[in-house]
Amino acid sequence: MIGESILPKTGIDWLSLGAAILFATMAMSLLLGSESAVLKLAVLGLPAWLATAIGVLQFGCAVLLLSAHLRIRAAAILAVLGCGQLMLDILYRDTGAAYQSGGAIIVLAAIVWLEIRSRQTA
Repeated sequence: MIGESILPKTGIDWLSLGAAILFATMAMSLLLGSESAVLKLAVLGLPAWLATAIGVLQFGCAVLLLSAHLRIRAAAILAVLGCGQLMLDILYRDTGAAYQSGGAIIVLAAIVWLEIRSRQTA
């Protein structure tokens, strides 16, 4: 719409914007050659290109969090990726990274819950 502000208007929009920035930053660290992610995957016998594929998917979903129509789907995909990351962090006993992954999953759950609630009241 012409003249319409692109700034977030509701709390769910602001939360989604923050989550999009967080996940885009995490995706960029994977895409720019995070050696630790590649090494963790290699120890499990998984190919290195998987880290790049996850980074691309994560970045795409981070952008989709900004769209109200696709927000729930993007958050669900990011939550599945986050659960995989959490399992990997627990497997490697990296408690700091596990807390970060768990916190990201909680934020995504809040986004889905708030989005569903806002759709029911509308």
